[in-house]
Amino acid sequence: MRTDVNDEEPFSILCFGEDEIWGRAPGVLHRRLPARIRWPRVAQAELGSAYHLVEDGLPGRTTVWDDPLAGDVNGFRHLRTSLAAHAPIDLVILMVGSNDLLNWRGLNIVTIAKGVEKLARLVLAHEAWPGAGSPRLLLVAPPILDASFANREERNGDDSEPTNLPELLQELAAELGCSFLDSNRIAGVSSEDGRHLDAADHRAVGRLIARQITDLVGPDR
Repeated sequence: MRTDVNDEEPFSILCFGEDEIWGRAPGVLHRRLPARIRWPRVAQAELGSAYHLVEDGLPGRTTVWDDPLAGDVNGFRHLRTSLAAHAPIDLVILMVGSNDLLNWRGLNIVTIAKGVEKLARLVLAHEAWPGAGSPRLLLVAPPILDASFANREERNGDDSEPTNLPELLQELAAELGCSFLDSNRIAGVSSEDGRHLDAADHRAVGRLIARQITDLVGPDR
């Protein structure tokens, strides 16, 4: 966490993730929701000019996995560059894991959670600015995919559902000592495609995350 922030500098927040930060429109390939609707912009509007949110979302981005068909979507390779490009950073919001759930990848949720953990530990080991220490981390569980897309493999010998992923990420946040939020509390994937948030849910998630940031940082920032 930076110690050199003054009242004239906005609190810097990096939103790093996949389709739900990029704002992919449900049911329409390669179409992006308008900027004002995407949840990072909604959160920005709620928080005001004392905060500055950067959107780094990429459709198809994974936690740590390569995809030979989609190009370079490996989030672990991107994250270090993103942290450096947008420094200094006070807070990182990490919202990843949905694309890892796609059933053709054959990953169980324990493996997916370990991918998220690798990204989270990279954030917490990164210097927000030389000598300033690491940024804070808010780990957000992404919306759970519809059953037709989500993987159901055995987890440590037991049948496991994708709905268990937020629970594992909450346990991970507790282990790492960072903040956690489950977007599934107030939002779900659209019935149009079973994979992405619609405009109403983007607004709901943005407002919820803005409240979480205020609670984390304090009303006086």
